[in-house]
Amino acid sequence: ESRENEKLVRVQPYPDPKRPAETAWLSPTEVEMEAKSASKKWIKAGTGDFGTMYVEVIKCDGLPNLDQTVPPTGDKTDAFVAVLFEDTLVRTDVIFDRLNPRWMPWSMRAFAFPIKHPTSPLILGAFDYDDGPMNAHDPIGRVVINMSQFECDTVYVLTYKLHSSPTKDDDNGTITIRLRIEYNDEKKAYLESFGVAPRFHVNVDNTKAYDVLKYLCKGQVHMDKATTTTVKLYAYEWLSYFEYWFYAIDFMIGVLLWRGEAKFGERHMWFPVHSAVLFSAAVITIENPSLIPASFFLGISYIMGTIGYMRSHYPYPWDRCKSIMDVSSVITIGKNINRPIVFEPNQGAKEAENLERINQAKTDRVLTFLKAVKTAGLKFNREYNKTDAEAIAIETEDNDWSLFGAYLSYAHLALYYMCTFSRGIRNLVTWRSSHSYFITVYCFFTGVALLILPWGSILTWIARIFAWTLLGPWMKIFDIYVVKDYYRTRAELAADPTIEEPDIDALFADSKYTLLAKKVRIAAEDAIKLKDMREHRFGMYSQKTPAFDDSRFPSIPLPQSTARPFDPSGSEGIEYKYLGKDECSFNYLPGQKLRGTMVHIRAEEDGDDEASVVDKDD
Repeated sequence: ESRENEKLVRVQPYPDPKRPAETAWLSPTEVEMEAKSASKKWIKAGTGDFGTMYVEVIKCDGLPNLDQTVPPTGDKTDAFVAVLFEDTLVRTDVIFDRLNPRWMPWSMRAFAFPIKHPTSPLILGAFDYDDGPMNAHDPIGRVVINMSQFECDTVYVLTYKLHSSPTKDDDNGTITIRLRIEYNDEKKAYLESFGVAPRFHVNVDNTKAYDVLKYLCKGQVHMDKATTTTVKLYAYEWLSYFEYWFYAIDFMIGVLLWRGEAKFGERHMWFPVHSAVLFSAAVITIENPSLIPASFFLGISYIMGTIGYMRSHYPYPWDRCKSIMDVSSVITIGKNINRPIVFEPNQGAKEAENLERINQAKTDRVLTFLKAVKTAGLKFNREYNKTDAEAIAIETEDNDWSLFGAYLSYAHLALYYMCTFSRGIRNLVTWRSSHSYFITVYCFFTGVALLILPWGSILTWIARIFAWTLLGPWMKIFDIYVVKDYYRTRAELAADPTIEEPDIDALFADSKYTLLAKKVRIAAEDAIKLKDMREHRFGMYSQKTPAFDDSRFPSIPLPQSTARPFDPSGSEGIEYKYLGKDECSFNYLPGQKLRGTMVHIRAEEDGDDEASVVDKDD
């Protein structure tokens, strides 16, 4: 339809129930404005007591056409977005035949998730809806968002790239969401983030929903399966971490050569503070060897603090971490002293691009040098072998190489743990983990304590206790009355060399082990009962959800993203006015957490009504 020569489009998924005639057909500009408006229909999903996270799916752009046919029929992607957080899976309404879908504020697009743990990741995936029980929903791309990097009482409008390939070399469009976090007690939430995140599972009752759930948790390629593809991907990933070492080597060369600079205003001046600190620490520690333990912990704290400072002052705000001052202020006084936070579109994008170009050049410089050393070594070895008669091959060399069969699983397992460990170290060192602050502060106070304590005297007394306890002649008495019955002497072995196996059954027959075995058996029975009850109540298909973001490529918002202080009145420049709870409809979808052992009860809030979000046939 058209209105005064202006093209109109049909509003999907349906017009505003309160304004059906006015919102049935709108211009593209009006659709865009409506999509940015405050949501009127909310689904409260899950159970948690630390606060609430509000997520609104606004739009997707540039989605691939997964309904394209030959000959063309005009069908396009029927998009919906599935959202996974802790033990809750929800989805938006379906927008049919649109490659740039917009979800209206009166449609199912807004979700309020009670927070059970502050570091739980938010996972969103875009899918092409396919009707019928035999047709699976085609995945388009997904995003894994690290929630620990966001501040509370701030409205974020975030745009992410959608990726389906584990190498992220694909371009499947973008997704834009609006996000806000509210904590009941921000200090308590921060302290909880230093602990171990609980495990969450989600159950569904049909294969279509299970395929959606698996894709959200694992992506297009299931990296936990031993295949040639996963082994190759893990191998390339592990090799990619060497770039961090190359950058660290280049940085250390600059420190050793006193090349440090600092920015004062718009000028970069020679200011080798790291070189001065390293020189001073080395001289003092060499002259006072008793300070080695303190220097070790203080050195780790200094390195972590330096990296944290650099990351918290990175030009691109969406790739920053929370500063030590931010976290310390929340832990001590209960709030961040640097709020409110305001991020403008494209803020720092150009400066970050220039900085990344320089950092990449530094990495390439070290890599080029190491390659040159390797080439020189190989050339020398090749020239030397020409003089060695035994090195001249007479038999035809067999260059075939295979990694199949039973060996594939061993290679996959080794690479899996290597990459998992490398990701954890990377996230810890680059301050993408909430434990970075804890490690830094712990090492600092440990180093200070070692400076204050008479470490030399403590080591001396520990050595004395060890020598006078375990090395004296009284150990013979210990041997006669305690060890001899279990570990015979040389003379006894010469008389009877028969070695008797320890009586393991007698060991486990002890009352302590009997009690332990009983507890283990009860725990196993409780786990089986919980599994059966979850299948009975929620569905037979179960998937463990990620407890934290350990992605190879962390999802970083695009430059057009913004951040504004949360203001219900909209007077602080926010592009929409927040609607109060009396102006919105809130339905409740309980999470899948069960409490109890003999009789499992759903852990849900009193007074809330259940609302179905994902149809069972979807």
